[in-house]
Amino acid sequence: MLTVTVTQVAEEMADLLVSAAWQTPEVVERAPVLTCDVHTALLLAVGTSMPSSGRGERLRLADSAMDQFVVYLVSTGQAQAATRDSQTLRGWLRQQSLSQVQRALVAAAWHCRQRGSLR
Repeated sequence: MLTVTVTQVAEEMADLLVSAAWQTPEVVERAPVLTCDVHTALLLAVGTSMPSSGRGERLRLADSAMDQFVVYLVSTGQAQAATRDSQTLRGWLRQQSLSQVQRALVAAAWHCRQRGSLR
């Protein structure tokens, strides 16, 4: 039986968020950064860290990391929660530069690690 702790999951999500911060400039063609750009950067991060994972698993992990990013934005008051996470992220992205998005992804990773270590 495989046992995974909350801390391990938080570390995995945090690593993906940091990796996506580095991948984002390769994905963004022009400003503003779009929701699909963030998701693509997360998919690239998953592919880099888990190259043998299947497409479905990569999509699930990228979606989970994006959810964690939105949780960070809302919990820190940087974004207003909307009906859907994608709407929340889209609204926040409209006001951000590429470098601000990168910094927020790294900050979200730190936030994710802190939350995982506190449980």
